[in-house]
Amino acid sequence: MGRFAIRLLVAVFAVAWLGVAAGACWAAGGDGDSQRAKALYQSAVHHLESGRWYARAVALLEEAVRLDPGNTDYREALGCAYAARALDLLLLSLSGGVGGTRADRQALVASSDIAQITGPLVKRAVEELDAAISVAPDVAGYHHTLGWIYLADAREGLSGDAEAGARAEQQFLEAVRLNPGVARYRRSLGDLYRLMPNLPGAKAKPSAAASTAPSTPVNPALKMYSDAATLDPSDPGLWFMLYTYHAQGSSQADAAQAQADLQRAWRLDPTNSLYRYLTAWLLTKQADEADLPPDQKDALLSQALLEVQAANNMPDLRVAVYTPAFPRSIAWPLGQLMGATELNLSQPVNNAFRDIGRRFISLGGDLERDGSLNDAAVVYEAVLAMGNRLAAAASAMDGGPGSNLVQLSTGLAIQQTALRPLTELYLRYGAPQQVLAAQQKQRELDYMAQLLSAEMSPPPTSPSG
Repeated sequence: MGRFAIRLLVAVFAVAWLGVAAGACWAAGGDGDSQRAKALYQSAVHHLESGRWYARAVALLEEAVRLDPGNTDYREALGCAYAARALDLLLLSLSGGVGGTRADRQALVASSDIAQITGPLVKRAVEELDAAISVAPDVAGYHHTLGWIYLADAREGLSGDAEAGARAEQQFLEAVRLNPGVARYRRSLGDLYRLMPNLPGAKAKPSAAASTAPSTPVNPALKMYSDAATLDPSDPGLWFMLYTYHAQGSSQADAAQAQADLQRAWRLDPTNSLYRYLTAWLLTKQADEADLPPDQKDALLSQALLEVQAANNMPDLRVAVYTPAFPRSIAWPLGQLMGATELNLSQPVNNAFRDIGRRFISLGGDLERDGSLNDAAVVYEAVLAMGNRLAAAASAMDGGPGSNLVQLSTGLAIQQTALRPLTELYLRYGAPQQVLAAQQKQRELDYMAQLLSAEMSPPPTSPSG
């Protein structure tokens, strides 16, 4: 008997034993099948929201649905359990262990077989949500949950359904129609349009709606995030999302709106130094793009440097500030696959940090050529500290396989870029202690870069046969 079959029998026996033991307690209470189903449901939801024991959650919920087939919440939860199991199998295949749970990472099946398993699981997930919706079509939350299952399918290829993205859009739109005052439904629709820009409804086009960035046509993703921020102005992640859109513009109106969005996020999340770094990036961008006299450009760069130095001295840096509106029962695997990478805008943040580093390294070189060696050293040291903060924040990030590697790589690269000219300056100063410290730091960075390169390299392929 294969390992997979043995583990399956063990899991079934364990669930059966739990059912017998729990059944004795419920029978003693005399509350009947509905109370037993409720207890099974609550136990399963605990497993799902804890991000573990998905197979057990499936078994518990299947029994709950059998006992109380008319309860639509149980069917929604069962659909989430099937979807969570499919996502976890995919997640484990990406991280080198296939077919287990968070508590059991031992591989059960080969990566090449994952699609054959996830497809039927997604199909059953959709069937359960469809069953719930057929009984309670006006519950917006069911449509929202089904939309995320379709979106995950479309992004990850779980079932091969070419229409999964369009189906996700349909479900999110229905959730918004049923309950237009809920911000999370509009956020999810915005996420769909941002992640799948080729959907017919996601193509950027001029809009009659009022635009806060007149030079940029309003696309549906931006419109959804803006509407969500209006409904829930207390969420810093939404203002950060709006900032990322307006920061891509080229007009003064775009820049002003980006700064306003960033300030709103900062006021709501005052301990996060990310907003000061991004404020510095906006200042350097303004200095380089605006047709300004040299003294005004120098003033903008000086202000940007002060922002970086202040950010370096703040205790907290969190680069993942946007929280997608995942359904709670599938939030953990969705967050591992998408939450810390695509949906948290890691690339725009990385680009901003890289741009700051490049601009200040260039500024340091200008100061050296002007003979302002002390000022140049201050600039290089600020960039070095910024890169160190970014690398530390990436190391602490809780995400899926590889979710923090790009930002960690960016942080290391920024430090290496600043350390080279800084070491040369220390040599010119005749400061042996600083030179030794810089050389030791360089060795540490080289070692970390080697480890990171090995981590980011694709695994070797084994010979067939």
